[in-house]
Amino acid sequence: RPRFLTRLKSLIQNPTICSLMILRGTHYENEIAKALDIPMYSAKPKDQVHGSKAGSRALFQLLNIPCADGTFSGCSQIEDLIQEILSVIKRNPLAEKGVVKLLDGFSGKGNAIVDLSNIQNAIALNESSAVLSEIMLHSLKEMEFCC
Repeated sequence: RPRFLTRLKSLIQNPTICSLMILRGTHYENEIAKALDIPMYSAKPKDQVHGSKAGSRALFQLLNIPCADGTFSGCSQIEDLIQEILSVIKRNPLAEKGVVKLLDGFSGKGNAIVDLSNIQNAIALNESSAVLSEIMLHSLKEMEFCC
């Protein structure tokens, strides 16, 4: 939209103190900043993975920086999420609650607390993997994301 960009550029009174600040910029925002002749501040798309929860955790592990236990890759399927949570429980058998985070959420938005007490009871009873998965699925359906 060239006319819109021209109008927007005309509203910039002092380009030396103007910038475009984007949380997760793409090449589209970069093109806008170039058209407006102002700098853009954002992580490069190739580096944005490090700003995600799983990407940050993987980076911390690489640099030997302690952080809370969790997954190192995002889960896009419920079955994968269940398996990841079960593996965290195996590493932390006393865990009573867990946090499920949307990969691109920020400011606490996209976080949900998941109750692990039922799964802990099932583990103590040596329930089968299928039963553990069913209990975990039920717990995930009960969680609510903060907004």
